[in-house]
Amino acid sequence: MRNIASIFAFGALVALSPIAAVACGGAPPDGGLPGECTPSYDNDGCGYGYGSSGSGGGGYGYDAGSPAVPEAGTPEAEAAAAPLPPIPTTPPGQTASQCAGGAAPSAYLWAEDGTLFAFDLTSLETRSLGVVSCPTMALPWTLSVTTSGTAYMLYDDSSLYELDLTTLACQPTAYQPGQLGFTGGEEGITLGAGNTADRLYVYGQGTSTLLGISDLSSFNVFQLGAITPGPAAFPVDLKSDAYGRLFALATGGTLEQLDPATGAILGQDETGFDSTQGGWALLAYDGQLYFFGGANGGVSRYDVSTKALFPIGQVNQTIVGASATPCLSAAASAPPATDAGVPSPDPEGGTEAGPAAPANPFSAGDAWMGTYVCPQGLTNLAVVVESVDGNTMNARFDFDWIAGSTQGSYELTGRFDPTTREATFTPGPWVSQPGSNWFTVGMDGYVDLGGVSYAGNITNPGCGAFSVTR
Repeated sequence: MRNIASIFAFGALVALSPIAAVACGGAPPDGGLPGECTPSYDNDGCGYGYGSSGSGGGGYGYDAGSPAVPEAGTPEAEAAAAPLPPIPTTPPGQTASQCAGGAAPSAYLWAEDGTLFAFDLTSLETRSLGVVSCPTMALPWTLSVTTSGTAYMLYDDSSLYELDLTTLACQPTAYQPGQLGFTGGEEGITLGAGNTADRLYVYGQGTSTLLGISDLSSFNVFQLGAITPGPAAFPVDLKSDAYGRLFALATGGTLEQLDPATGAILGQDETGFDSTQGGWALLAYDGQLYFFGGANGGVSRYDVSTKALFPIGQVNQTIVGASATPCLSAAASAPPATDAGVPSPDPEGGTEAGPAAPANPFSAGDAWMGTYVCPQGLTNLAVVVESVDGNTMNARFDFDWIAGSTQGSYELTGRFDPTTREATFTPGPWVSQPGSNWFTVGMDGYVDLGGVSYAGNITNPGCGAFSVTR
C-alpha cells in the first residue's frame, strides 16, 4: 500500500534500506531535511524512522522512537477505556489450510512502478514477472493472491482487477468503489483461507471504519461489523493467514488481529515498525508475518509469540503490496522441533541432541559494508571483523560522512546469539577520532538467514537504523 504522503511525492530512504547509524557528530546538512527537525549534537531526540503500511515510498523521519502523544480527551475518558489485549501468541485451534503436495506457499511483491515480483523469503531474491498493465491510470495500492494462481490488484482509486499470475492478463472485476460508504481509495483487501478462500475481505473507512466481505463473482460487499473498539490508525494493509486469522498493519507499526466474523479487534500489538513517510506492506507467509517498508524495501519478520521485530534484509524495491498463497507447507505444519542446540530429555532419562545452532556468520577479515544514520545524516559504514572467538567478536567501526568530508574509526566488541541471530556491538576506544564533537555508539541488530546481511538500530538516542552486507 502507498503512504498517503507518497500519493503526491514518493519518499526517499526507509526501513531496512542500507542506512545505519553509528558515530555521531559533525554538522547536519544545511538546516536538516525538509520538513523535519534539525538535530542537535547532544542526542536531543532527532532520529531515523522508516516506512510501513501496505503501499508507499520511504523517507527520513526524526523523533523516531519518541513516546506517542496521547489522544486528546479528558483523564476520565482515558481511564475508562479498557486497554486492548495483545495479539494471542499461539495460532487458533482450527486446522490450517495446507499447501498442495506440502510445497511452500508462493509469495509475490508489487512495486510502486507496477512491477510484479515472485519472492523467495529464504534468500530474499526477487524475480520480475513483468509490469502489471491493468487498464487504469491509477497507482498501485495493494494485492491479494489465491491458491489457484489468481491475484486481485487494488489501485488507489479503489478499482479492483483480476490478474492471471502466469500470463499477467488483467481484467476488471465487478467491484464498485464506494460500497459501505468507503471513501478515499485506501481500502485494505485480502482473500480468506480454507473454507473462506472464495471470499474477499475489505477493511475500509467512511463515516465509520468497517470490515466487509464479498464473493468473487458479484463483488457486492456486505458489512460484517465495525472495527471495534476503533482502529488505532487508517489506512491499513490487510492479510489473512493459513489459519484464517485476519491481521491489519498500519503505517505507525500498530498490528491488529480482527475477528473475521464481526470486525472486532481481538488483540493489538505495537510492533516498533514505522513507515509514516514511506511505503509499507504486510505479508502472511507459512505461519509467519513479514513487514516491508521504505524506498529500498526493507524486510522485517514480526514474531507474534515474543512480540519481537527482526530486520532481515531488503529487496531494493519500493513495495506497495505483498501477498502469499494462504496455506502452510509440510515443514511449517510439522510439530515444533526442540530448541536449536539444546538437548531434550529422553524418556529413558538420557538426552537427545537437538539440531546444531547456526554458525557465527562473522569471520575474521570480513568487511560488512553499508550505511547508517545519526544526527549528522546518512553516513557510509564498514564493520571490519578483526577476530572471532566462538560467538564473541572484535571489530572496527570505520565511517565516512561524505557530506561533511569526515572519516573516523573506533573499536567494537560484539556478541552473536545463534538462537535468535541477534548481534550486539558495544563501542571501544577510538582508533582515529575526527574531532571532539564526535562520539562512539553501539549497534544492535539481526543477521539474515543467509548470513550476508546485518541490519538493526544504533543504540544511541538521536541515531537510527543501520544496514550492512558482506
